[in-house]
Amino acid sequence: MPIDLKYDRAVKILHATIREHISPDEFSDATKEMISSDEYPPDVKVLWDARSIKKLPFDMNVMMEFIEIRKKYPERGKARLAIIVSGDFAFGISRMYEMLSSHLPQNIMIFKDYDQGKQWLQSD
Repeated sequence: MPIDLKYDRAVKILHATIREHISPDEFSDATKEMISSDEYPPDVKVLWDARSIKKLPFDMNVMMEFIEIRKKYPERGKARLAIIVSGDFAFGISRMYEMLSSHLPQNIMIFKDYDQGKQWLQSD
């Protein structure tokens, strides 16, 4: 799977590193893994590191698929999600995803800087 999950107990953040473009099925599998872990709660804060993705092939339909998948996992509750991207285009696309999913209970913020995203997750 192109997503590596690693829990940092010290700060109670799950680091989800995306190594390449992920499909909706791979995103769904990662979410299932998140809600079924004994290591952390299902509503764990997640730092999605998508900086290694060079090209975002998202279109509106794919974005909506990801949002529909998130709806299927109410166990995620009001989890906070920081998405770290590189480049202005990826930032813009990710902000659109953030806005399209604003009706869901999870709180999402998009960052270009890894440390800022991690700091935001720890700030509540």
